[in-house]
Amino acid sequence: MASPLHQFEINKIVPMRIGGLDASFTNSALFMLIAVTLITLFLVLSMRRRALVPGRVQSVAELAYEFIGGM
Repeated sequence: MASPLHQFEINKIVPMRIGGLDASFTNSALFMLIAVTLITLFLVLSMRRRALVPGRVQSVAELAYEFIGGM
């Protein structure tokens, strides 16, 4: 039976050593990069057609931005 903690292991995808430091690109870094890319695309595409009366997608994007900004 596999351990349930196996899914949380950090594995090196691209091993790198810079000045004696481990600067490897890991699965964790990959998922963070994917999340930042998706969030950026959502915000950029939702704000592309700015309107005086915002549509649904623009309203969601503005609410998400204000929520994070107010934290």
